[in-house]
Order: sequence, then C-alpha cells, then structure tokens
Amino acid sequence: ALDGLGRRVRWDFVAENGPAYKAEVVRDVVGRVASLTFGFTPSATAHWRGYGYDAATRLSDAWSWDGPAPAPDVSALLHHEVGAGQVAAFANDLAGVLHAPFDRAPQGGDLLSIGDAYEVTSARGPGHRLTALEVDGVAVTVDHDATGRVVEANPGYAFEYDPDERLMAVRDVGTG
Repeated sequence: ALDGLGRRVRWDFVAENGPAYKAEVVRDVVGRVASLTFGFTPSATAHWRGYGYDAATRLSDAWSWDGPAPAPDVSALLHHEVGAGQVAAFANDLAGVLHAPFDRAPQGGDLLSIGDAYEVTSARGPGHRLTALEVDGVAVTVDHDATGRVVEANPGYAFEYDPDERLMAVRDVGTG
C-alpha cells in the first residue's frame, strides 16, 4: 500500500505454504519513517520500532519493542502528522520498550554512541572515516580503501564493490 505521496507504507509477503511477512510504517511530517511494525504470521511474537529525528534531520532516538502478538496499536500515530514527541510518548507507554538515544558530537554531528550498544572508540580518520568502535562490548576496527569505502570490519566482515563503486557483497570472513 502507498500513502498519499506515493511512498510505500505497507508490505505483505506470502511464501507458498509458509509464513507471511507483514510490515507497516507510519511516516512523519517530512516522510521519514517514524514507526515500523513488523512480523511473521502466524507467529506468537510481534515487533515495533520507533524513530526520532533532531532539528538537523538526523536520527536522534530509536525505540524497540518485541513481545507477544499482536503488535502495539499505532493508529494514534497519523501518517505525515506525527512528530518526534508523539513517537516518544507512544514508546514511553509501552511496557518493555528499549530506548537508544543517539549521542552526537557538538561540532559536525558525528555519531559518538547509540545507547549502550554502540560507541566510537577512536578519533575519526581522514574524511571523517570511522576507524574503531565497540558494538555490544566487542571492539571492531574498520579499514577503508583509498577512496574511503569500507573494505573490512574486523572481526568479521569484508565488503566488495562493483566497477561502478556500488556495494556488491558483504562477506562473513569466518564463513565466507
């Protein structure tokens, strides 16, 4: 389904003789995703994500809820009318919701951390390149090629690009 501006707001996928995947978004006043509800049917579990943005239009908050189906009723969040304060208030009313605020540098807005799960652990490299971070307590180093593209994230992943410099593949170094 599409909204009045032609943007997708609902996805329904059905596998032959298998579960169906359903996702629905509510967009904010400028068309960004403010709320996302998703899950498989039949399933005993449902999922909701909420997003807030700062005055510079950068992602500033993320909320997540995973619980028993059905998903929370988001009908109070109206397409193209919802603001960040409404999403925050909605999230605060959900039992068991997790909040991850985005901490940004005052100069330039570089991302420093996302809640307790992600933290930049070194100064940015040339061109604001991220060189080291921590994800769920695991230290990760990031390597770039001469053009600034990420080519490795250690431990774990190698990135490959096509001749037009588009990301073509992400490979798990441990399993190929």
